[in-house]
Order: sequence, then structure tokens, then C-alpha cells
Amino acid sequence: MKKVIITPFFGPLPPWFDQFKENFHQTLALQGYEWILTTNLNSFNYRCLNKLGFKSSVQPETGKVWDYRGSLGLLYEEEIAGFDYWGTVDFDMCFGDVNQWFPDKELERLDIWSNHHSYVNGCFSLYRNCKEVNELFKLFPLWQRVLQNPTALGWIEREYSRCLEASGLKYRYSFFQGWPYTTTPNLRYEAGHLFQDGEEIPMFHFRRSKRWPL
Repeated sequence: MKKVIITPFFGPLPPWFDQFKENFHQTLALQGYEWILTTNLNSFNYRCLNKLGFKSSVQPETGKVWDYRGSLGLLYEEEIAGFDYWGTVDFDMCFGDVNQWFPDKELERLDIWSNHHSYVNGCFSLYRNCKEVNELFKLFPLWQRVLQNPTALGWIEREYSRCLEASGLKYRYSFFQGWPYTTTPNLRYEAGHLFQDGEEIPMFHFRRSKRWPL
């Protein structure tokens, strides 16, 4: 199956961006994932105006853009035409053999697969590229108010996830991030595989340290 990661990001790139990019191309790119990176806010604003009917409320370095994650399938529908799934990742991530934990034979049974045990996670989630999924965010009655509010509300993890659970779409929550709640992970990367304390993991979320961990 064809999969693409969509990452709108506005503001200074993190100091480890080159290492993230290298790791992405050594892992996800070789496992069949393509990547769309958007860093032009004016272009993103026009995209929102064209697709949603209003300019985005995103400001650089606020985290507000993550509230738009559920709408990315609609916002980028021309670019992702022909892909079976699209997804999101965070830059404070490093990857190994992701397909070992997210294999196509299981993914094809699902509409959304999230790497968290209780909600749709921004650091790594996959969405089927279809109208029902790409417009799922519209099931929340206040979606326009949420997206137009300049404050980052984190609604994907709450209201959006509850809409998914009530929608009848097929989803799975799985916590496959190694053990990210540490500032001193014992990680090792070797030939496309990632290990923590000697145990292979698909990915690691270094949100606690904000330092490249490999």
C-alpha cells in the first residue's frame, strides 16, 4: 500500500532536523512512506481558505497547527490522491522497523491506527485516505470554532478521538513508542532497526528531553 506522511511546520526547525530527516529516509522512506513537508504559512493559510472557508489561525511556534491534523486529508487531498493512507509524525521522534509493528495486512483492516493506547496521537497515526476519514473532523459540531481559535486546544486527543469512537469507523489504539517517558533513553540504531535497553522498538518519542537521542 502507498502511504504518505503530511507535516505542516511553521517557525524555526529543531536543531536535530537534519538527523530526523536522515533517520526518516533510512527507515520510513525505505518502508514505503513518502513525505510532504510544508513550511510556508501563507501557502497553508490559502489552502485552509480554499478547503475550509477561512484562513488558519496558526501562528509559528505555538503548536496550533497540530489542531489541524484531523483535517490534513482534506487540506492535501490533491497531493495525496492515489495514496491508500496518510499519516502524521512529530519531529521529536526517531524510527526503526515501523512496518514490523504496523504491517499492511493489519493496517488495511483499519480506517485509523494510532500509536497511543487511548486516543488519536499526533506523533504517529495513520488514516485511510477516504472521504469518511478525511472529513471525520466535521462530525464535531464546533470544529470551525476550534480551528479558528488561535489557542492550541489539543482537541484531536479528546473531541476528535471521541468522534472517531462513535463514528463506526474501524480504529485501533496501540502504544508502540518504546518507553518515552524518560530523559535518558538507552537507545541503539542499527541497519534500520531501533533498540531500547536491548529490546527492539518501532519508534521513540523523545518529548521529555528535546535532544536527538541516537
